[in-house]
Amino acid sequence: MLLHAHFVFNGPQRPKLKCGKQVKSAPHFLTQCFQELISAFGFTWHEAPGEAEAELAKLNTFGIIDAVFSDDSDILMFGASCGIRRQNECYCDVMEIYTEDALEHGAHLTQGGLLLIALMSGGDYNVGF
Repeated sequence: MLLHAHFVFNGPQRPKLKCGKQVKSAPHFLTQCFQELISAFGFTWHEAPGEAEAELAKLNTFGIIDAVFSDDSDILMFGASCGIRRQNECYCDVMEIYTEDALEHGAHLTQGGLLLIALMSGGDYNVGF
């Protein structure tokens, strides 16, 4: 399987609050070092206007990238059609793949159903019920 990783960093329009708490608006102090390392290894990266997860989901929706690798399930709420995440912290080589088709036809979850689950369980932007 041919893989070309593309990295996306949070941008300046990232929300200032998550779950009612102030988040850092300045980039992480290692961001520039990571960007230089990514470029040195021949990979590409760019800065999103806001949330990196939202940008990646948009790229996935438009077919520019095949999948989004993230431990954050927000990518599904942002509309990604294929997400990859680690199964758990202990086994980094075991991955779970979520596709829009499998969620809709296998688990019978529509985008509206996913939204309801997100609202009920909470996440980065709300505490849930």
